[in-house]
Amino acid sequence: MSTKNVRFEVMQFLEKNIDSFVDNYLIPVENFGNHLICYPIQNQIIFLKKLEN
Repeated sequence: MSTKNVRFEVMQFLEKNIDSFVDNYLIPVENFGNHLICYPIQNQIIFLKKLEN
């Protein structure tokens, strides 16, 4: 079996389940809390100054 056919079969299999993968493995943005916590303080200050301008 050629590599191209194997890839196609894998993609067809994943296509059937992609919605459940998204629901199971991705966290909604609303569940992150404060998004600025992810960035260093200096980046927060620069970001907030840009927002004010």
